[in-house]
Amino acid sequence: MSAPSTIDPRDLRHAFGRFGTGVTVVTTTSDDGGAHGATVSAFTSVSLDPPLAQVTLMRSSKLSTLVEDRPFAINVMSLEQLARACTSPASR
Repeated sequence: MSAPSTIDPRDLRHAFGRFGTGVTVVTTTSDDGGAHGATVSAFTSVSLDPPLAQVTLMRSSKLSTLVEDRPFAINVMSLEQLARACTSPASR
């Protein structure tokens, strides 16, 4: 039995359909509440009902072990965020 969805299937289909390729950042927290994330370009829509998406992580990555048994978020980056990322001190 799946949990009831609050996502309109048409909105989800539209969102999945607009994502040809791009960058996502997968985020979660550790047991101590620390934030962790990784840039992931392997993102795929799987199902509208139930709403499912897939990201691919290397098993050896720290994030892979953190998301195994806890909730995580898939953050889709927008074009506007590209300009900020390219001019940030961390990108130099």
